[in-house]
Amino acid sequence: MGKNIFDSYIVDKSKSLYKDNGRNVLSSDYLPDHLPHRGKQAAQLAQILAPSFNGSTPLNVLIYGKTGTGKTAVACYVQRELAKKKKALEMGLGESVPVDCHYINCLINNSPYGVMAGIANELEPGSVPDTGWSIEKVFRKLKENIEGINIVILDEIDKLFSKNIGQGNQLLYSLTNINSEIEKGKISLIGISNDTTYTLNLEQKVLGRIRGEQFVFRSYDATQLRDILTERVESAFYPNVVKPDVVAFCAALGAQQNGDARYALRLLMKAGDIAEQNKAVAVLSDHANQAKSFLEKFVIKEGVQKLTQTQKLLLTALVLNKNHQFTTGELYEEYAILCNTLRIERLTQRRITDLVSELDEAGLINAIMKSLGRGKGRTRLISLDANVPLEEIITGILDDDGRDSLEENVRKKIEHVFIKNKIYSFV
Repeated sequence: MGKNIFDSYIVDKSKSLYKDNGRNVLSSDYLPDHLPHRGKQAAQLAQILAPSFNGSTPLNVLIYGKTGTGKTAVACYVQRELAKKKKALEMGLGESVPVDCHYINCLINNSPYGVMAGIANELEPGSVPDTGWSIEKVFRKLKENIEGINIVILDEIDKLFSKNIGQGNQLLYSLTNINSEIEKGKISLIGISNDTTYTLNLEQKVLGRIRGEQFVFRSYDATQLRDILTERVESAFYPNVVKPDVVAFCAALGAQQNGDARYALRLLMKAGDIAEQNKAVAVLSDHANQAKSFLEKFVIKEGVQKLTQTQKLLLTALVLNKNHQFTTGELYEEYAILCNTLRIERLTQRRITDLVSELDEAGLINAIMKSLGRGKGRTRLISLDANVPLEEIITGILDDDGRDSLEENVRKKIEHVFIKNKIYSFV
């Protein structure tokens, strides 16, 4: 029997550095029994939701924070604890307790139809098809399915505005107004976002309804990340496999990535995989350094993939003028021209200024303040960061990796613009 393509990569289980299910423990989707440095936030959220067990509708909640700061983990942890409490009460009372918590990812369900269908199917599985119904019919079915108190987590809520601001506002207005239209049940929303400025897209009537309690999750520091990684290491690896300096290294790099625990965990997992592939008996600093080099390009591409359509258009304008520095006003003009070419609605210059700051903070562009001389004020000069590989930016713009932040016709038009301007070696 000939050599199989997997032969070089499958590790003998008896020689693995990971415990059973160890790699899953390092996944960003894994929900541990304990959340280091997020216990306070979990308790605060539980306190807000607790009235639901007495039949009262909790306030809506908005949660903000950068990527990897534990927002989704806390929400899902509280969701799990709510389900456990409900089950315990039902066993004691011998009857159903009408409280439930449901999770919807708006990165996947980023249209009004998708969100409403997702909620309706959480309440009654299979009650709404993936496509084919009118929005009005889906909404009617959603209202029919509501019974008791239902807490709905809308993760990545800002993605509802990435394509059509008006549709996003209408969806949230319908969801926040639904309690006045039905009697047999109620809905409370928990919106999660890493975009602290997305509420600027909300119409006042929507903002007034959805803004109840608000949380801001601060970034983890290196010490906090080390605590998180240490607990995961104990569950994921066999004893003494991962050296303390490796944990400290991964924590320090995670802190540099805006306190991103997901990045730190991914780095640790990649280091573990490299160690296994090299048949090492422990995860060492050299493996962690190799993992860092591997992830640097991947992180850039993934970071671009996660951007909104407008942010991708700003990067496109900069790519088309990759050797030029723009003032904010000049970049807005380039962005407006691109919007006209692609026939899509453009945002205000004030909003674009905020998005430029976010791209600068993400390390994808340089936005340097420069004095214009005495009495003339200052301006911001904006350009691509020369240290960021252009290939990764272009690939990230055009390849959503299933995230669908770009409408397909817009993606094709941008690709055509790249080719037309002879920026085609990567597409």
